[in-house]
Amino acid sequence: MLKIEHYHYMKMEPKPEHRYDSGRPYWCLDYYKNNMSVYNINGDVIDIEPNSLYISPPNVPTIHRSVNNKPWTHTAITFYADREYIDKFSIPYMTPIYISNPNTLEQLMFDMQNQNLSQSDFKWEAITSYLKIIIIYIHDMLYVKPKDYYVNIGDD
Repeated sequence: MLKIEHYHYMKMEPKPEHRYDSGRPYWCLDYYKNNMSVYNINGDVIDIEPNSLYISPPNVPTIHRSVNNKPWTHTAITFYADREYIDKFSIPYMTPIYISNPNTLEQLMFDMQNQNLSQSDFKWEAITSYLKIIIIYIHDMLYVKPKDYYVNIGDD
């Protein structure tokens, strides 16, 4: 099961810090455009460079803070999902994931935003489909190598 709660595309946060002292009841996938620090439940500081993802599971306290103590920009997708569903993709959470070529991910998020603005009766189904594609894109970026796409001569 996968269900979108909120979607914020390239949102500018005016305050340099957001606190979730008791966590949030859903998963959160944040894509940061700025240098950030995330403080986890143990007080550990996790530094995150621009063009990185950070996935927080439900009910885990975190503090998100701009490194330069200024407003920051991010895309946030919050959603409900069974842990087993997320775990099958082997995407690490509570760990920064650097996106070396952010154009594809940013295009998917932009297209997801277009669906978010839609008046279609199937708006939420489309947005959920984009989230699935983004999750698969992250998995493939982490685990599928270019040689996995090679074909043998004559396979065309």
